[in-house]
Order: sequence, then C-alpha cells, then structure tokens
Amino acid sequence: MDALAVLDVGTTSTRAFVLRLDGTIISEAREPNRLETAGPDRAEHDPAALLAAAEMVVARVVGAARAARAAVRGLVISTQMHSLLLADGDGRPTTPVITWADRRADGQARSVRSQTDWQALYRRTGCPPHASYPLYKLMALRATGDGPRRADRVADIKSFLLWNWTGRWLIDLSLASASGLLDLRSLDWDGPALELAGIVPRQLPTLVDTTFRASISTSRLGLPVGSPVIVGAADGVLASLGCGAHHPGIASVTVGTSGAVRVGSPLPVTDPHGRLFSCYLSEEHWIVGGALSNGGLVLEWLGRIVGLDAQGVLDAAATVPAGAAGMVMIPLLAGERAPGYDGRARGAWFGLGLEHDRRHLARSAIEGIACRVRSVMEATEEAGLTIADVRATGGLAASSLWPRVLAGVTGREIGVPRQVEGSTLGALILGGVALGLLPDLGSADTIVRMGPSVAPDPADRSVYDATYALYSRLYRGLAREAAALATLRR
Repeated sequence: MDALAVLDVGTTSTRAFVLRLDGTIISEAREPNRLETAGPDRAEHDPAALLAAAEMVVARVVGAARAARAAVRGLVISTQMHSLLLADGDGRPTTPVITWADRRADGQARSVRSQTDWQALYRRTGCPPHASYPLYKLMALRATGDGPRRADRVADIKSFLLWNWTGRWLIDLSLASASGLLDLRSLDWDGPALELAGIVPRQLPTLVDTTFRASISTSRLGLPVGSPVIVGAADGVLASLGCGAHHPGIASVTVGTSGAVRVGSPLPVTDPHGRLFSCYLSEEHWIVGGALSNGGLVLEWLGRIVGLDAQGVLDAAATVPAGAAGMVMIPLLAGERAPGYDGRARGAWFGLGLEHDRRHLARSAIEGIACRVRSVMEATEEAGLTIADVRATGGLAASSLWPRVLAGVTGREIGVPRQVEGSTLGALILGGVALGLLPDLGSADTIVRMGPSVAPDPADRSVYDATYALYSRLYRGLAREAAALATLRR
C-alpha cells in the first residue's frame, strides 16, 4: 500500500500525516508552535523548537504507518509563507524565524511605496510592498544594524529544515515567489530587490522546482537514509491545489490563523493598484490572490477576552441572526494585507450598545472576516480574473457556521471539500506527481472530494448587503486615520 508522509509547518502548529494516494489518512500527529510576541510588532519562532517538533511528528506518523503496513515512499513539505531566518556559514541560526505576522518592517514597506517606483518592483516580483515579505524584513534588519554579514545564509523555515535533513540549502519556487526577491518572469533572483535587501545571490538557497527531489541524510525522521524528500510548496499554494482551485475560475477561500483568496491562472498576474500577489505552483499553474492577516486569530483573541474557546466563539455567534443586531466589526487586529496593505491599520467595532453581549461580538467578528474576503474577491475580479466557483478550506471551513456566513456576505454558493485541510492534500498530490505515483496535477480533480455546497439564504441577503456597504464605508474612513492612530501607539 503506497503512501506518502506530509509535513505541514504552520503558525500555530507543526503537523505530520501519512496518507494513501487517494487522500485517506493513515496516521497523523501534531505539536503546538510557540509564537513569541514579546516585543512591539514582533512575531517569531525558535528555529530549534520548530526543527525538533518537525522531526518528532514525522517520526511518529512514519512509525504508526509502518505498524499499519503502509509503504511510506517519501516525505513532502508544506510550510507557512514569508518566513525569514539568518544563519551563519555552518548553518547555525543567528536570528529567530521571523514570521509573516511580524510587523517591524512596516516603515520600510511604506518607505518603498512613497519613495521609489514600487510598481515596477511589484510588476517584477508580484509582491506588494508589505512588512510580511522577507524583502522588507531584510531591509528592517539592515536599518537596525542586524542585517546579514557577507558569510551569512538568508533562509526560511523550509530551507533550514532541508539543510538539517539533506545538507543542502534549497528553496522551492513557490516560497521564493512569495519573498519579494524573485523575478516572476525569469524565475531567478531579482537584482534590484536583492540590492534593496542588501544581499547577494550566493547568500540565498538554490532555487528548485516544487517537485524537486532531494535525499534524506539523517535517521531522525524515521525514514531510511536516502529516502526522497520532495521540497513541495507554500501552504497557501498547496491549499489551492488541495481543493482543486489551481484551475482558472475556481477560487479557494482559506481561513486558518490568517487567510487568503486565491484563484488559479496559467500566468502570473499583477494588479494596477498593487492589491494582489502571484505565487508559483508549476510552469502551467500560478496562484493569484490576496492575503488576510486576520482570520482565525481574531476569533482566538476574542475567545481569550470573553472566556470562550474557539468552538465556544462559533457556538455563541450561531445564536445571533445575520447582522449581529446592528454591530459591525473591522477585524484588522494584526494590521492589513490585501487589499489596502497598511500595517498601521487596526480593528474597530461600530454600533456597540448596552444590548450587546459576547454573542454579538462573536457574530460581528465572523461577519467582519467574511467582509474582508468579499473585498479581496472584488479586487481579484477587478484585475480581470474570473471567479465562477468558490471553495472554502482551512480550519474555519470545518464549522457549519462559516460557510453559511461566507455565502451570505459574498452572495455566492460555497463548496466545502470533505478534506478541508487543503494544504495537506495538495502536498500529497504534488508529492505523488514528483515520485511518478500520480500522472499530473490534474489528479486533484479525482482525489478532491467535495461535500454539499452552501447557498446564500435569500432571507439574509439584504442584511448582509447592508452590512457590507456599511463595513466598506467604515473601512475607508478608518484607513484615513491609521497614521494618527499609529502615533498614539508609540
């Protein structure tokens, strides 16, 4: 029975699975990731802790799969996007892993927008100026005197793991295309971007395709030395593949800790207003869309404030009708990525009254996230991409409430795959193609199994349209005050 191991290193957890080629899970394991947020705008991981967690969960699932008589043919890796790690010449980390959620480079991103021809940079790299991208993290490190020395390695989570397991510094084109450092047309490092970052090509990992195979040189993963490891892709790109949304016209709406709207395209696409990214999946498949910094983390934050766990927040929200009794939330607790890309933006509630309680806070938060999704979908279509089919993935898609709210706010029918963790399934498909176990990425069309679709409730349509219209006006008004608010936070 052929099977593949999949490693998924996310923001809140590191998980591993062994799956059959039809997507059936044989074994799984999870370890929580500690996100260090002690300093202002800081969001980091300990690289040694991530490495230990990754090795632990992979060894655990491989051992369990062997006990079930599965033949584990190799390992495929999915990791969070936009991470940055510096290492010395011997591969020892000299910084923590700086994650996508770290906002210390906001000043550098705003400076590029205001002082340079940022649109030319964006057209080449497909990455709008924002603190989440490694380019701007490197600029911020240079500004504080902590930038890479000439002997340092400039890496990310995945390339650090691969160095430890294969002895090679490698980065897949998917993650590289989400760094702000890659020229999307030549698929090579972009000279002007590297100059801004203060680095040279030899400091960066070797660029490889998403199906590239390396050989494991350690026994710590529970796999035989020499077993293949497929470098894989970014988790968001794999989430699109894992729900069949790598085709044009099909959008994936992924909401986990953060979120994104992504649409398949045969070529990279840039937007005149700089609202969208383009990420590589394969030569024939690009994933275009916009990212949300505020997904499930908004509900986690709210749960801590009102004394509910994640499921409790969803249950509380489900008891309140559409519209949250006249309350609207702008859920920008972690700043903003698409469509406005303002790291200074912050959240707000409007309409809060004595009649409201934590149920209404929960409902308005979920509706606010859905409003964010709709705004990115509109930007995507304005850039010339068609959205004919919408599929919800990520942790929030496992709830019964989220697809209903998303359908209502967007006015679109929402499909929910039976396997809502699309990045895991996407990694399986990509790895199967790399090892010749599956013919091509079109295999996703037969492996992905869709559940019943959720249609908008006509009774709620006018309420949701009014909510979105008010949300949009509030968003524009508050955006004008972001700079003034930032001065109060110093």
